[in-house]
Amino acid sequence: MDRRSSSTIEEIAAAFKRAKLNGSLDIVLGINQSQIIQNSVNSNEKKLIEQFTVSYNAFTCILLINNKEVAVPPDSNQSVLCEIVFKNKTSANKRWDNSELLEQMEGKDHADAGDPQKIYRAARNINKLVQLKTGLEGLLNITTKETSRNPKISFKK
Repeated sequence: MDRRSSSTIEEIAAAFKRAKLNGSLDIVLGINQSQIIQNSVNSNEKKLIEQFTVSYNAFTCILLINNKEVAVPPDSNQSVLCEIVFKNKTSANKRWDNSELLEQMEGKDHADAGDPQKIYRAARNINKLVQLKTGLEGLLNITTKETSRNPKISFKK
């Protein structure tokens, strides 16, 4: 074994020990340091996804995130948006065009029907409520054109 190989093996062993001590590495599937780092990142992403689950009860207007209840104001744009987005797994996994959401919300009797910023404001307010009650940032990904559930958060009906 040459000196370079010995040094690389020591670096890998040290990286493995650090990752194991930090609890950030479940399984090592590689033999070089870059693979160890990549596997550690993948392990952390999996934990993040499993860490948060969300469901919505349209009857009580409660968002349930990891058994923490977040009360959404009834008869509000926020509650209607939650009803639509968290109706079932298909809708929770969908990237919604805001015009499509607006069309569905217009069937409800709201004073600001037709306002293109209505979806954006409702989603932003939901994110603020959720962050206040649970510390979770970004339940919904929002732009002025699209709204979707953060894909790192799993949906549970």
